[in-house]
Amino acid sequence: MNETYFRELLDGKRTGPWDRTVLFGLGALEPPYAMLMSLRNRMYDRGWFRARSVDVPVLSVGNLTLGGTGKTPLIAYLTQWCLEHRLQPGLVSRGYRTPDSRNSAGRSAERPLSALNDEGMELALRFPVVLHEQSPDRVAAARRLLERQAVDLILLDDGFQHRRIARNLDIVLLDSRDPFGQGHLFPRGLLRESVASLSRAGIVLLSRADGISGDEREDIRRQVGQRAPQAVWGEIAHRPKELISYFEEGPESESRLFSKESVYSVQKTCSIRWLEGRRVFAFGGIARPDLFLRTLKECNAEVVGSTSFPDHHCFSPDDLRELAGKAKQCQAEAILCTMKDLVKIRRKHLGNIPLWAVAIGIEFLNGADAFDAEIRRVLGAGSRGTG
Repeated sequence: MNETYFRELLDGKRTGPWDRTVLFGLGALEPPYAMLMSLRNRMYDRGWFRARSVDVPVLSVGNLTLGGTGKTPLIAYLTQWCLEHRLQPGLVSRGYRTPDSRNSAGRSAERPLSALNDEGMELALRFPVVLHEQSPDRVAAARRLLERQAVDLILLDDGFQHRRIARNLDIVLLDSRDPFGQGHLFPRGLLRESVASLSRAGIVLLSRADGISGDEREDIRRQVGQRAPQAVWGEIAHRPKELISYFEEGPESESRLFSKESVYSVQKTCSIRWLEGRRVFAFGGIARPDLFLRTLKECNAEVVGSTSFPDHHCFSPDDLRELAGKAKQCQAEAILCTMKDLVKIRRKHLGNIPLWAVAIGIEFLNGADAFDAEIRRVLGAGSRGTG
């Protein structure tokens, strides 16, 4: 079952006899999954499974649902926050779909950029002086990182369900348009675990909050408050920051990414306002391509064509030739993609049409001061995490 069909099935867009049969089968699998997740959480809550601590504070960024909720821009925001406050963070993540998932894919001079997955490559490009370890065993990855470099804290990407590593703070993102995964756990819905698990969160952020009304935001906040009354609440929007063209081509380009110079010394950037009135062709291998297209239209770009690929897609030469052909046929002035696509393609042009990535950042609509205060409080509270 591919991802597009699965989402259309859950959204009620597939209603044929076979579709109803498949949905019934998925519903039958939900209770066993829910029971296993509940049992696992109970074992950690009661100390039967022990979370493993590391020697620095751990801040986890995660979510309740499958699919993209904007974790990477938030990780980037937190990384920048740390650097601005003269704190050296380290990044630890699962590393889904790394080129060689059998091995750790930490970024260093000995481990090339190509060993990271697409989100990892994006973060490496934006923060070349920040060490990043990727491994299914997040405890081992964190300890390996600490052996290689002195850091003040670890940012754990997609860590809410990975309870084996202790953390000082859980930051949970909820997507405004489907914050609770249609009310069902996987595979009948998109929830990774029960909404009641929000009780573990220290901060809950409603992402893409500008896409719904104030009343809808308040309703979600009320529901979260019933399950996590202790959590700091915030509302964020994802905003396009600038356009980025890939780094200089040539045999030294990858090694230069690991220098301590700014990554922008090997990138070309352009104001996002350049898109206004431009004919552009868009593509992306992301979980929610509709959000990317909406962003481009909000930038007043004229989207003359688009195509989408599965999340984390690895682009083949045939894919790139096809994209170039489609863009040329549409008479596009530029081809646009996301940062996580650009770091895998590593080209400045497709055909003779310039290729740009749209760099996305976050903007607080509500709760910025409370968020900042909670981060400061946690980082000042010591280095021993909780499960």
